[in-house]
Amino acid sequence: MKKVISVLALVLWCVAIIQGIDALGGEKEAEVIQAFNSMSMTRENSKIQSYGKYNGDYLTVEEQKILLKTMAEALGIVDNYTLQENSDQYGRQVTLFLDGTQADTKITFITQETEEQSHSMEVNQYLKTEVQIEKSIESAFHYKDTVDMIMGRYVETPQTIIHINGKYQGKLDTEQKDALSVQLLEQLKAEVIVEHREDTYVVYAYTPMIEEYKKVGKDKINLTIAIVYNEESHTTEVLLATPLLNEDF
Repeated sequence: MKKVISVLALVLWCVAIIQGIDALGGEKEAEVIQAFNSMSMTRENSKIQSYGKYNGDYLTVEEQKILLKTMAEALGIVDNYTLQENSDQYGRQVTLFLDGTQADTKITFITQETEEQSHSMEVNQYLKTEVQIEKSIESAFHYKDTVDMIMGRYVETPQTIIHINGKYQGKLDTEQKDALSVQLLEQLKAEVIVEHREDTYVVYAYTPMIEEYKKVGKDKINLTIAIVYNEESHTTEVLLATPLLNEDF
């Protein structure tokens, strides 16, 4: 099931990138946060991820490091960070990361090189920013706006996602998961678009309370609810992502 969900998410993600993002206007982020907080979960964290193709000229490793430092400064990071370079047969990654007291930040410049039949080399460059906020979800939408602004300087159309997650002690049965999902959907005035309620529990939906959405065919999607049991910690993890989840869980 995990593989099926990953494939579904990837298909929806690719279609959405092609068709673009539409904005509804209006700001109801506080209501979204309030709805999630009402679930009385523990260890509520949030994460902002943004990704896109770099729109500038080819950069050397040293130039990439300068760019990452510039982006970090725009996020308020001026020291205590680490720069790391990794290379493999597919290309190179230069990463700047900081493990902060309240938030962990990672900015990555990705260079992908592909040899063509003409023996020339095709080079594509990408930027990825990730901010993990510990024990807080209230700052998620503010950080998203900041990350969008910074990424927008170097990426034509950054794809940015907010993840909000919390935990329940113990394992929830299907009926409890349904009740939890319905409560969230009702509070967010969301309509279910695609759902899988067996094994890994995931619901893709649309709510007018969230400003952005992605078009998938004729449908709008801007909300993912996933409920997963973690055997190691004996907890049930609840993930809310907007506008669309694009990773395994």
